[in-house]
Amino acid sequence: MEETSFIPLLIVIGLAFLVPVVTSRIRRVRIPTVVGEIVAGMVVGQSGLRLVGHDPVLEVLSLLGFAYLCFFPG
Repeated sequence: MEETSFIPLLIVIGLAFLVPVVTSRIRRVRIPTVVGEIVAGMVVGQSGLRLVGHDPVLEVLSLLGFAYLCFFPG
């Protein structure tokens, strides 16, 4: 049986908390929080440092987030 590590989940939660704080403090370059979160995801994901890979917990959260995003505008 495969052991589940919660380190990638903690990294994603930490980024979700820190990125809005950092983007709100940068006054010279006003970038939206969503853009900052996408860039941070690219940096720690498979395209960058490879700190976060395919994890079953993150896959479930991504599906829930996608479903929330689909029903949010309606």
